[in-house]
Amino acid sequence: MLTVFQALSMEELYNPKIEPQNFLKHVPVLKSVEVEGRLYTLTFIRQFENASVIHLHVDWNETVDMETIHTRMNRPKFKLRALEGYNCQSDGAGGGTGRVTHRFTVSPALPDDVSGFSFIFEEYDDNWMGEKTGLEIEIKIS
Repeated sequence: MLTVFQALSMEELYNPKIEPQNFLKHVPVLKSVEVEGRLYTLTFIRQFENASVIHLHVDWNETVDMETIHTRMNRPKFKLRALEGYNCQSDGAGGGTGRVTHRFTVSPALPDDVSGFSFIFEEYDDNWMGEKTGLEIEIKIS
């Protein structure tokens, strides 16, 4: 029974991966929110014919030491809360000292004008089986 519930909690793993096709353009957004000393910025959206790729950049003050290296290896992960009518998938992250950029693929493609959209990013302590940490970052586009 436990296996059934674990499989249900990993539904995202069983959805087909969205592969953006035929790049169209970049849509600049540049909206930021600061929470607990970290600056979260929705920098831009890459538009494709069949999907959009959202970039969430996180920036904070960090120095390099052994504790920082250990912390970096255990960074929390973010998921984009599903937008009504859209399929949202995490597409990885990358970064370095004091910064990381998360990518999310949304299908079908978002409109070029995302005014009125509210993007909510939920923090998890692990990619797949992690628990929500309670931190939610909301970036509203006016």
